[in-house]
Amino acid sequence: GTEVFFLPAAERLLDSLVDRGVLEPVEENADTSSIALWQQYNWEAASLYHFTARGTRFADVDRADQCPMELREQVVANYRRKDPFPYREITAASSSDEIVALPNASRDVNWPLGPTLLKRRTLRTWTCRTLPLQELANLLWYGLRPIGENRAVVDADPAFTQLTPLMTHFAHLGVWVLPIRTEGVQNDTIYRYDPVGHRLVRRNSFEGGLSLESLCVGQVPLRDASVVVILSGIFNEFMWRYRHNRAYSVVLLEVGQMMQNLILTATASGLRPFITPALRDSRVDQLLMIDGYDEGALYLSAFG
Repeated sequence: GTEVFFLPAAERLLDSLVDRGVLEPVEENADTSSIALWQQYNWEAASLYHFTARGTRFADVDRADQCPMELREQVVANYRRKDPFPYREITAASSSDEIVALPNASRDVNWPLGPTLLKRRTLRTWTCRTLPLQELANLLWYGLRPIGENRAVVDADPAFTQLTPLMTHFAHLGVWVLPIRTEGVQNDTIYRYDPVGHRLVRRNSFEGGLSLESLCVGQVPLRDASVVVILSGIFNEFMWRYRHNRAYSVVLLEVGQMMQNLILTATASGLRPFITPALRDSRVDQLLMIDGYDEGALYLSAFG
C-alpha cells in the first residue's frame, strides 16, 4: 500500500539529513510517519532545504560577548578581502531612446489605512481600461519605495566599504514592468524599473497580454489587465552577503513583503490587483533575459 511504498523513501530522506549533520539519530526505530508526508506529497527536495536551513549555525553562537553589529562588520570585511561584491548597474541603458522618465509621484494622496486593509483582495477581472502614466508612477513609487531607498545605498557604495549596506535587503530585488494598455509607454514592451531614478528602461518585447497567460499556470486572463509587474530575486548579490541556505527563504519573504506593499498601494489607489507565484519559471526568465541563477523571476502581479 501507500505506507509501504513511501516508508523506505522517508528512511532514505532521514539518512540523508543525518549524513548532512542536520539531524541527530535518537533511537534506531524512530517514527518516520511525519517526515514520510514530505515525500508522499512530492516535497522531498523541499524537505532537504527546510531541515538543512533550520540547522544553520549563526556566527554569534559562541560569541555572546561581542556586539552583533561588530560581528556583521567582521564577516563582511572577511568576504570583501576574498572576493568583490558582484555589483552591476541593473538599470543601465545604452541610449536615451530606451528610457521612459516617469512623472513624480503625486504628493496629495489621501489613502486611509483601515479601509485599504479591509478592501485588499486578489481579483481576477479587469475593466480593460487604459492606465494613465501618472497612476503607474504612483503605484511603483509608493508600492516599491523600500527597494529604491536601499538600492541607492548599494549604488553609492558598491564595494561595501561601509557598514550601512548590511541592512539593504530589499536592494537585491528586481522590478519588471510589462504594460499592456498604459499611456505614455510602449505597450507590449518589457521595461526594467529603476527604483532609484524612478524611470523605465526598455529591455525586450512580448506579443501582447495573451502571450503572458501561457507563462502562468492556470491563471487569469492577463490580456484584460492594464499592466503586469514581475518581481525577481538578484541571487548572486544576496548570497555574497549571506552565505548559508537559510538566506534563500529570506529572499522569498522579502519578495512577499514588497508584493504586499504593491497590492496595498494598488488597492488604495482604486486599481484591481492580482498576484501569483505560479509561474513557468524558465520561460519567464527567458522573456526577461535573465538566467535564473544570478537572477530569477519569483512573483507576478497584474493591475487594471
